[in-house]
Amino acid sequence: MRRLWLIVKRLVRRILGLNDSPHAIAIGASAGVFIAFMPLYGFQMVLGAGLAAVVRGNKIAGALPAWLTNPVTIPPVLYAQYLLGTLFVGGAERAEVWPKIKEVGRAAGNLSVTDWKNTSREVMLHIKDLGWDVLWPTLIGCFISSVILGIVTYPLMVRAVIWFRFKREAMRERRRLRLARLLAGSAPDVPEAPASPEEARRPSAARARRAARSTRIYPPGETTPPGP
Repeated sequence: MRRLWLIVKRLVRRILGLNDSPHAIAIGASAGVFIAFMPLYGFQMVLGAGLAAVVRGNKIAGALPAWLTNPVTIPPVLYAQYLLGTLFVGGAERAEVWPKIKEVGRAAGNLSVTDWKNTSREVMLHIKDLGWDVLWPTLIGCFISSVILGIVTYPLMVRAVIWFRFKREAMRERRRLRLARLLAGSAPDVPEAPASPEEARRPSAARARRAARSTRIYPPGETTPPGP
């Protein structure tokens, strides 16, 4: 379970950090999730990127969710999809299903492009062993779960991208402020530049007030300003 959580966390961070609009990333990830939970093992990255391109989403965001279904996660995901399908069409005894689905998941996780003929043949043999009473509800569950998860992914991903970018920008701003404070604290005190000759010749505020009083016109009989 911990390994699955780490895989999901890394994939989400990779998708959120893509350089594209929130809509393009979200629609691409939605297409990728839809493909990831369909039993199309071995082609999920290509199909996810292709579907993302068709719906004008980010192709990388469409390809990355394929890693959600891997040799570790395929057996429990398939079994959960089988259980979901049995709610609609029924199925075989659960105790007999898990070992068969586990073998299918193991064989699907071993699919290799370089040895596609042998690895795909092994998958097909285990699928035949499932029987129609297991395969049919599993396919129904795969389709239902893919549609639901694909739809739910879009609004969640839009909000997540906006939140991620806001937090990233806030973190960068804090780093800039921290760096500015460090540089300001380590810089030596710079003495003020001496006043220019023109500024030196300028009268001070007190001198300006005295000059203003000396040129003030007072009422008749009053020659000095009242008070000090």
